Amino acid sequence: MSLSMKLIYVLIALQVLDAVTTIIALRKGATESNKLLNKIFAKIGVLPGLLITKLAVACFLLYFREIFQNPITLVIPLVAYTWVVFNNFKVIKKRNG
Repeated sequence: MSLSMKLIYVLIALQVLDAVTTIIALRKGATESNKLLNKIFAKIGVLPGLLITKLAVACFLLYFREIFQNPITLVIPLVAYTWVVFNNFKVIKKRNG
């Protein structure tokens, strides 16, 4: 398996972690800072909204994996979603007191 495919799987795992930690944070009273996701949540709910958006990202990454043959193309999304998940954990910890 190529390095790019491994990184795509890591990015998909980060999507799952983002969804799980977002649900936990929202249940603890946090608010979603992504305005687009807020609109989606208002229309169809948090869980369906997260499932659809995260599944869409995973499908995009897998379908267009040829675009990401150079691992450097995945650095920005990997850093960004690592930060998002880390931030979600910080929010959860803060809300736990």
